[in-house]
Amino acid sequence: MLQRLQAEFINYKKRVQQERLEWYSSAVKDTISQFLPVLDTLQLYFQQKNQHKEHEFNNMKIIYDQLMNILTLAGLEVMKTENCAFNPEWHEAVYVEKSTEIPSGKIIKVWQDGYLFKGKLLRPAKVCIAE
Repeated sequence: MLQRLQAEFINYKKRVQQERLEWYSSAVKDTISQFLPVLDTLQLYFQQKNQHKEHEFNNMKIIYDQLMNILTLAGLEVMKTENCAFNPEWHEAVYVEKSTEIPSGKIIKVWQDGYLFKGKLLRPAKVCIAE
């Protein structure tokens, strides 16, 4: 009877530990997903480089790099989508463009970066694909 109770208690401790890790991971994932619009805004800022003063641009780049370092350490990954084949599980097609140079089904342009959290899809990339 004592051995059975000890085994049950050990299993209980393992289950509670696993639940705690899952809860923590879920909380971090939710927090990171709230930062994605900030990253999108900063990326739009960088696309308009010629409209900003160089020192302002450099300062914003430093802030962006620091933010990305923190989020990367927490488990965020930017999806690699350039020159890849379209995959509906990982990408969201927002536009289809006819092209004779690029094979059909290849990604031409990324409209919005996709992100992974610890290897799992957090947000699909919004892309333009060739037809």
